[in-house]
This record gives sequence, structure tokens and C-alpha cells, in this order.
Amino acid sequence: MDLLWLRSRAVRPGKCGNGARDRRRLVRDAGRRQRLVAISRSPAYSPLQHGANDSAILDATVRELEQAYGVEKSTVSEHFIVASRRRLEKLETRPLGEHALCAMFLDGTCFEKQQVIVALGLTLQGHKVVLGLRQGATENSTVVRQLLEDLQGRGIDFEVPRLYVLDGGKALHAAVRKLAGPCAQIQRCQVHKIRNVVDHLSQEQQMAIRCKLRNAYTLRDYADAQRALDSLLHQLMHLNPSAARSLEEAKDETLTVHRLRVPSKLRSSLASTNLIESAFSIVETACRNVKRWHGGDQYLRWVASALLWAESRWNRVHGHREIPILVKELELAVVKSIPVRHASVA
Repeated sequence: MDLLWLRSRAVRPGKCGNGARDRRRLVRDAGRRQRLVAISRSPAYSPLQHGANDSAILDATVRELEQAYGVEKSTVSEHFIVASRRRLEKLETRPLGEHALCAMFLDGTCFEKQQVIVALGLTLQGHKVVLGLRQGATENSTVVRQLLEDLQGRGIDFEVPRLYVLDGGKALHAAVRKLAGPCAQIQRCQVHKIRNVVDHLSQEQQMAIRCKLRNAYTLRDYADAQRALDSLLHQLMHLNPSAARSLEEAKDETLTVHRLRVPSKLRSSLASTNLIESAFSIVETACRNVKRWHGGDQYLRWVASALLWAESRWNRVHGHREIPILVKELELAVVKSIPVRHASVA
């Protein structure tokens, strides 16, 4: 498809069939093809060497790469497999002991009935690091445990006090508790909790309950937030017992950042799994050009390539200057959780 034709169609109202949506799509496609043309003309750049390193490569189809570089589709595909497999190996084998982590995010995303579990770390300087990933049919405890044990083998110390942000899955919770024990302060994702509670309600009830939940979680003090959730729980008992049970389940773990007195700026980054969900959105964008999943390591290769590309462009988290406060509160919380054994007097 000619780039000039795309540009001319993108600026003519009423010629795109579906109006503004098609014009935006055509402009986006034109920009993507323009980037491909630019890098294909660069003598220092070769898709056979860089493969999955560039956003334009990840975002392009094999046919577009064939047109941009003048090589066969099969050649492009073969070299992309080699390059992406190299990046997957890099992600799965790189040492992690050099990273001092104050928080870890665990979540999964689904591709064609296959679940990929990803671990994302937050350093003391506020940088996000992709730690590892595992593929499984479901988000079960075996897959999660193997992922965490692999991280431990590559240098992650699970005896260090750390915040673990989870989406609420029982397998994630059980694996973290088994490996990290009392050193794990678990924060259940508030966004997932709101979604789970609201899904039990009718359309007429959802807006009001959603607003009350959000207001409770935005309260600064732990006691105030706990009272607001208890009041809402009492209301839901009369309105919808199923929604009340959903809210009551691990309710206190959704307030861990409140209990640790995490400052508001940093709290917005740690109260949910949005950090890892935004990474998954990049993965979905990169994987939308895959028409057929063939199994094997294809899932992991694509996910690893997209995550590593995203990692190189991430900024530090919002509120990273408040991380020392989080570290101090984590240490105090772990000390308080350890029972003190008093010597008996003979």
C-alpha cells in the first residue's frame, strides 16, 4: 500500500468510510510505514541482526518487512525467531542479585488459552525491571512457584522485607507466602477488588458502589479507610450478599499500603497491578500481528521481546523519592510480625 496514498486518504474527510476512526488508523499506519522506510534505508541497520529490538519491527507484519527490506517473508520470519529466542534467553538467564528490590508485581496474561505469568520488580531507585516469566495452561501454584524459585536461583533474596502486589489469585498468594513467609507484605490489587465486587451488582447499583469503594481507597489514614470499607460491607450485606462476600475476602490486604503508611504519590503506583498491566498492553500491541499461534516457545518469545523493548523505555515510577519511607515501614512491619519468645523463669 503506497504511503502517499495513505496520506492523501488520511486528510480527506468523508473518504475513509468510517470517518475519524479510519483517518486515525490510516495516519498511524502511515507513520509506522514511514519509520520502516527510514530504518530500511539506514546502512547501519539490518532486521536480520536487530530482529525484535525495534518498535517498528515489533509493530510490523512480515509482509511489510518484506516490502521494506526486499527479502523473502520466510527469511524475515526465520531471523525474527532467532533474534527473539536470543532475547528470551537473555531475559531468563540474566542475574538479578544486583537489583535491590522493594516491591514485586506478579500477574498473568492469556494468549490463545495459554497463561503467561510475569514478575516485575521495583528497585530502590524507582526503576522497573522485568524479572522473569513462565508459561502454563492456567495460573496455578506450580507454575508460580517455579517462577519464584527461578528468580531465587538468579539472585533474588526472599528473606528481605518486600511488598508483593498481586491480582488476587490464590495461586500467586500461596506461592509468595510459601517462599517469602513473614517477609512478604501482600498488597491485593484495589482495581481488581473493585471490579470483582461491582460485577456482582446490577447496572443501576454499580456506579454508586464503585464510587464508594474508590473513595474508601483514596482515604489517607488506614483506620478511616477500614471504617469506610466496613460500612460499605454492612450496606452490601443487605443489598447483595455475594458482593459483600467478595469485598470481605482478603479485604485487609487491599489496605496494606495504608497500613504501611505509604505516601500518597507512591501509593498510587503500589495499590494496584497497573504497572504490570501497562506492560501487558505493550505486549498485546506487539502480538496483534500474530495470526496463528503455533505453540512451543512462540508465546514466550513474543512476550519477552515486547517486555524487554518496553523496559528500555520505562521511566521511574511516580513517587519514587518516597521509596525510603516504604523500605523503613516494611522493615518495621516484618519485625512486628515476628513473635517474641520470652524466657521462662525456673
